[in-house]
Amino acid sequence: MGGIHDAIVIGLGGVGSAAAYHLARGGARVLGLEQHALVHALGSSHGHSRVIRKAYFEHPDYVPLLMRAYALWGALEREVGERLYHPCGVLQVGPADGVVVQGVLQSAAEHGLPVEDLDPREAMARFGGFVVPEGHRAVLETDAGVLRVEAAVQAHLEAARAAGAELVAGVEVQAVEVDAHGVRVRWAGGEARARHLAVCTGAFGGVLAALGLTLPVRPLGKTMFWYPSAPEYDLDAGCPAFLFEHPEHGVFYGLPAFEGHGVKVAQHSGGEVLDAPTRPGGRCRRRRRRRCRRSCSARSPRRGRASCRRCAACTR
Repeated sequence: MGGIHDAIVIGLGGVGSAAAYHLARGGARVLGLEQHALVHALGSSHGHSRVIRKAYFEHPDYVPLLMRAYALWGALEREVGERLYHPCGVLQVGPADGVVVQGVLQSAAEHGLPVEDLDPREAMARFGGFVVPEGHRAVLETDAGVLRVEAAVQAHLEAARAAGAELVAGVEVQAVEVDAHGVRVRWAGGEARARHLAVCTGAFGGVLAALGLTLPVRPLGKTMFWYPSAPEYDLDAGCPAFLFEHPEHGVFYGLPAFEGHGVKVAQHSGGEVLDAPTRPGGRCRRRRRRRCRRSCSARSPRRGRASCRRCAACTR
């Protein structure tokens, strides 16, 4: 760790691992620091799978970022020789005038994205595992799917090392000092200097606070649930990822079963405000499980009657 680095990356999860890779690939001398193991389950980049989609209902401004992300995921797959993305599509269901359906259609229209606007009967005929109530619409985005999240982090880390990055786990940063020459990062038993600093610590901004930056960030705890799969919810059977807007309970998402994991469901909206990176308590987890099961069982009835196989917490 001697000498001055071009960049230090603090946090090597989904964002930090990618930052370290692209900086090193561009010729920078990179030091990456992670307070936990290099691939861990204490942040936002675990739980086997994540939905990736282009027609963001949240806002059309996300779409150009997603277009670039798709190209970069494809390039990474080719570089590491491993499949990270499964293009299964995503079925997004909600009230016809709701936030999800209208948002997806707006993003698709502004950026020329191919989506299929389905009425309830059409959607249920094509995807027999789902129920679309009257008054709701379903929008199928075919150019969407599932990312293998831990595998994606590992691929970025391996590619970063291959490009020359130095990656160190078990380092909890204690201080960051800025001067005319760049930054000095200190931790128990060591320090390093760099011309630039990338802070990729996720929902918890202790490093940012050390830099004197106070941002209106609220870390939220989320719980993911896995259920045994019926055949119609398997990735290999053509099941898409799915996202439901429930008028009373918020927005929920799910991913098809694959690689030995069951059907995964979680709440996209809401969450438990956290003061520290910790696992949600049992009472909170049971409450979320009841909410997910109640909301999703009405839209995917065969899955909804099954007992939860396992659960895991993450932050955002």
